[in-house]
Amino acid sequence: MQTYLLMKSILKFIAIITSVIIICIGLWTNIFSNSWGLITGQGFIIPAESSIVNFKVTMMNNGSGEWWLYGEDNNYYYTTMVNDNGKGYCAIPKSDTFQCIGFDKFNYKAWCRDK
Repeated sequence: MQTYLLMKSILKFIAIITSVIIICIGLWTNIFSNSWGLITGQGFIIPAESSIVNFKVTMMNNGSGEWWLYGEDNNYYYTTMVNDNGKGYCAIPKSDTFQCIGFDKFNYKAWCRDK
């Protein structure tokens, strides 16, 4: 009987620790919001250069659509305002933006990118 109670306590402890870890990952990354967008949003995408964990939406569409207009991660800025190579979005490396005079991450027309 004591072994059963000990095992039950250990399993409860493991369940609590696992839950805390999952909640912390969700709070410290964008995985919850991106997952929600992928599940419920029509037209919501995660750029191929990024990941569900690192991609962060910085501006959503104000209309009835459920897609983002601008986003970023550690390495790139993204916009769905330009459709490069049929991907549905355009990406510019953050390292390239320092050479771009007047760069504005919320104005794709100010992005210095090869045409």
